[in-house]
Amino acid sequence: DIPSISKVFFLGNKNNAFVQKQFEKCAFFIMNSTSEGLSNSLLEAMSKSCVVIVRKIKGIDEILKDNRNSIIFRNKNGLIEKLKNYNNYKKLIDISENAFMTINKSYNINFIADRYIDLYKKLIN
Repeated sequence: DIPSISKVFFLGNKNNAFVQKQFEKCAFFIMNSTSEGLSNSLLEAMSKSCVVIVRKIKGIDEILKDNRNSIIFRNKNGLIEKLKNYNNYKKLIDISENAFMTINKSYNINFIADRYIDLYKKLIN
């Protein structure tokens, strides 16, 4: 059986400062979208070392790797199976750390700024 979800809260629309504080308190971030671009909330959760649990949708493989920096499921039953199989605390810590490192390496402001500078230089030349 799935553990009790008594600590799941649906808070509605909140400002960014509130959201950032909530991410700092969370161990998990579940995104059940069936269609999504590169989700800012997903990136923010990863930057706060949350274990991200997401539905397999087009485009997420660019950043997410199942069992490495995320947990990826295909449907409701897949989500249930994935949650049942993750009782290894060490593996969850590894996923959390890898999620943070992914964001810190490839999506931090300095990295993105350098990519834009390189692009602008190419366009000028």
